[in-house]
Amino acid sequence: MIPRHAGADLSRRCTKPESGAPDDGTLGTVNVVKLGKKGQVSIPKAVLDALHLEGEHWLILDTTDDGASVLRPAGVAPIELNDDARIAAFLEEDELTPDLAARVEAALAALRRG
Repeated sequence: MIPRHAGADLSRRCTKPESGAPDDGTLGTVNVVKLGKKGQVSIPKAVLDALHLEGEHWLILDTTDDGASVLRPAGVAPIELNDDARIAAFLEEDELTPDLAARVEAALAALRRG
């Protein structure tokens, strides 16, 4: 638990040895953040910069068996919902013209003949 002192910066950076790191004096960085009343967490700018993330970026939040939370960037693609008129337009565009149908049929016949 982080003590709540008047004016304390709760998003300060702390250092600690990385688990599994060789004992060469190298220190990792831990960012301490506060969970807000509505369950929101602000990710420190240094972390956003290191991960090349900007605002409005989608993330996946996983939890592990040992209670850790893991955030990963998510790839999100928009979904297009089409009404009947748009589907009809797709089908119309997908139809072969009589000229193109004749050319395809001639090419297939030539392939069959060898």
